[in-house]
Amino acid sequence: MTNDEARAARLLRWATRAELAAAVALLTAAALGGALLRSGAHWTDGALGRTGLAVGLGGLLLLALGRLGRPAAAAQQARWALRRLARVAGAALVLAPLVSVEVGCRLLAPGAAGPVIAQGTSEELYEHDPLLGYRPRRPLQVRAWKTADGAPIYEATYTIDAAGRRVVPASAPPGGQGPLVLFLGCSNTFGEGVNDDETMAHHLALRAGGRAEVVNLGFCGYGPQQLLARLERGDVDDLVAGREVVAIYPFIDAHVNRAVGSMGIVTAWGADMPCYEVEDGAPRLQGSLVGARPVRSWAYALLSRSAAVRRQGLDLPRLRDPHFGLVAAIVDAAARRLSARAARATFHVAYLPGVTRGERLTPHLAGTAARVLDYSQLLPDDARWRFDHDFHLTPAAHAVLGARLHDDALGAGGQAVALADDGR
Repeated sequence: MTNDEARAARLLRWATRAELAAAVALLTAAALGGALLRSGAHWTDGALGRTGLAVGLGGLLLLALGRLGRPAAAAQQARWALRRLARVAGAALVLAPLVSVEVGCRLLAPGAAGPVIAQGTSEELYEHDPLLGYRPRRPLQVRAWKTADGAPIYEATYTIDAAGRRVVPASAPPGGQGPLVLFLGCSNTFGEGVNDDETMAHHLALRAGGRAEVVNLGFCGYGPQQLLARLERGDVDDLVAGREVVAIYPFIDAHVNRAVGSMGIVTAWGADMPCYEVEDGAPRLQGSLVGARPVRSWAYALLSRSAAVRRQGLDLPRLRDPHFGLVAAIVDAAARRLSARAARATFHVAYLPGVTRGERLTPHLAGTAARVLDYSQLLPDDARWRFDHDFHLTPAAHAVLGARLHDDALGAGGQAVALADDGR
């Protein structure tokens, strides 16, 4: 055997060993991807599973095709083996740090801190909605509970009427001569953790003394986009036609992330929520958050499963002025659409206690059809106003906010920014 042949043989053996190791890694990726596809209950499982299958099977195919190009001459085999080794080694050098960091973060993940939190409902509360992503089941009365290490945080009963609205016991009967008050928003508006007669909507109705019909359209996890989507679909057209309407949208910081469709929202519960983008100065519905942004959603799905990303608390995108502009555009479009269908309407964005993003949002709301009510500093940060181990408002906080909203939205100054019938 010549020196060239001996050298080629050594290099070929090393190349074969490296490719076998790569093949094992690729087979593992494909197997894990297939397992995720079969057993995954969440859409991110499917995205990760398809990625694992594609990387694993695609890599194996490339390895196999590369073997077919092996030359016959010993001198050429040596160069071919060197190239193969370099490619495998290059891939390993790129991936090894990433894999090492990920494995390290998983091994060094801190143990569970704090109490074990459990929550549930006596019946399923949610059902699918093709536009909004989901909605409350209707009609329904359900008991909801949340505990910390078995100790109760809250226990409440939610009543949903046939139209999918949380019941407001103190509301005036439908169709009266008084104003119609619409509560819009998320779980804080809905009243997660409090009974029907403890929500801010109920307390506003109480303070109105039976003069106002109060409708609670809030629901858990909703963002500004569900508000606009419902109005564009005509969900409340018959309700508001010919009426004097006061709309109240209690705002929390997370509503910006929901409107934008951040990684934390899309990979949790918001994949099917409506996606709006500003086009020609107005928000336009693009579809669902995942359907309208398949590549971005795929990247979010992969990143959300990374222990290193979770350890850093990373959420994407980083919020910038255009994201706050999108929220303001959605609110403005909703206010104007509501006004166009009511005899007279006012629209209030109420910053709930604890809001920190009001300073960034308020300039974008200037000149829109919405009026800002800043309650971000209304309640001190103590146990009277928020449940332990939960950010939702207590019955006491709902009572204070309901009374304040009545005075500011229905009182002497409450109609100061009423919109004309044409919405301008």
